[in-house]
Amino acid sequence: MPGQGPPEWRAVVPLHRTVRLGVVANQPETDITVAQLARLQSFAISTTGVQILTYAIKIKRLDIWFCSPSAGTNISATVEWNAGSTGFLMDGVSVAATSSSTTEYAHLSTRPPVDSLASWYQATVTGLTNILFSMSAPAGAIVQVSYDWVPTWTEAGSGSVVTVSGAVAGTMYAVGWNTNILALPPLNSVV
Repeated sequence: MPGQGPPEWRAVVPLHRTVRLGVVANQPETDITVAQLARLQSFAISTTGVQILTYAIKIKRLDIWFCSPSAGTNISATVEWNAGSTGFLMDGVSVAATSSSTTEYAHLSTRPPVDSLASWYQATVTGLTNILFSMSAPAGAIVQVSYDWVPTWTEAGSGSVVTVSGAVAGTMYAVGWNTNILALPPLNSVV
């Protein structure tokens, strides 16, 4: 079109990824930080250490599927987005779903509100401890997180090495969020 300049040229084009994690044991109000999300892209440098490959990360969507452990028993999953300067005290940051079925999955699906920390790129250099959201999920739940991320090799990365056990040097890993929330196959999970 006449008069318009060229399209935006981004110095670093983010990659998009969707990862599924399995919940091994009930998770009441578990905070998820930038570091936990960033560790989903890691490279084992030894049997006990993985290098974080993420420079910056931004959540696009979070889904949780779950069933009740016994018929007629109500069980819930929740997500509470961190609003940054005001913490969790903001309208529209908390969502929940409830299930009482042992065969039909309940589905909680949410996107970060515009004013939440998760709706903006979070750098691993300065924001590893920033809490993006808090969640609760029952044992057996499937947590799926979709996000954009910028690899560390495009800019100065955090250089963070995470201590793990049982890694194989030279292997890519998705480090579990804790010992009870682990990446599902085909991803290699380690804690």
